[in-house]
Amino acid sequence: MDGDTATMTAAWLGVSTNDTTGAASVTITGEYLTDFQRTKGGWLISHNRPIVDRKGVTGVCDLNGPIPR
Repeated sequence: MDGDTATMTAAWLGVSTNDTTGAASVTITGEYLTDFQRTKGGWLISHNRPIVDRKGVTGVCDLNGPIPR
């Protein structure tokens, strides 16, 4: 945090469950890089960037962040 701005990094993961066995497994992981701006009304998100740990996982996000860059 630097005065009126702050950045948060938060890990996330996607979980899939096998319908037959009930076993759960992690299918995808990544992190959010979220920027905040202090306003008169409180803190607001100014940018939120989901980053997937495996390149090419989605059409909008890969190892290097949101597409386009």
